[in-house]
Amino acid sequence: MFRAIGHFLDTALFRDLTLVETQDGFIVKGGTIRSGDGGSGFVPQSYLFTDGDLEVLLDQAVERRGSGLTAESLLPSITIDGERVRYEDALRSIGLLVDKIAWREIVLIQTTAGFHLKGMSKDSPIDRPIDAQALRGLVEDMRKGREPPRRRLWPR
Repeated sequence: MFRAIGHFLDTALFRDLTLVETQDGFIVKGGTIRSGDGGSGFVPQSYLFTDGDLEVLLDQAVERRGSGLTAESLLPSITIDGERVRYEDALRSIGLLVDKIAWREIVLIQTTAGFHLKGMSKDSPIDRPIDAQALRGLVEDMRKGREPPRRRLWPR
């Protein structure tokens, strides 16, 4: 689901992500940069992705597979520690980690250093930063088909 949401955010040229899991789905807050006669500026936006919306996004993702990527989906959306990254890759990598550790009640906040992840794991609260180096490792592992290593992000 995170990957499908990430693709949507990439094509919408979204910035400054906050993602919150709710009983109704996922709430995404942030905004886009819009240009007009008066110049360009940040336009705040928020979305609620319900289960139905997520099914549509996932169906669209399946249809895109093997059809080649569109130019807008190839554009890196965000800058983390000077490196351009697509939300689709970042969120897919973080989503794999969330699935592996079976977190729920997720809150993901984009920061200047990377992301901050909050949630619950077996009734224990999780509150962890994912800095640029950790994010690069997660994306690299995802691209190579490796399981996300738990110890790299937060040793016990």
